[in-house]
Amino acid sequence: MSTVILRKSEVISRTGLPNSSLYRLMQEGKFPRPISLSTRSVGWVDSDVDDWIQKKIVESKHKKGGSEANLDAQLEKNSLNNVED
Repeated sequence: MSTVILRKSEVISRTGLPNSSLYRLMQEGKFPRPISLSTRSVGWVDSDVDDWIQKKIVESKHKKGGSEANLDAQLEKNSLNNVED
């Protein structure tokens, strides 16, 4: 499996986040930061963005009544499923 670098428009398309929310979440440490591609160009590692999306899905499904241990277990399970695919 090869790593793909996503440009900002692709990240916005995948996450559904507006530009302002994307940068706010990065500033708060709640969204992956981009990597530097050149002096004036950055991109996001696709697996980092995909992991964030999966985490948000699990969080939303376990918002009520789910413990943090259950959340961690579900994230681990999703991670293992992605590796097997």
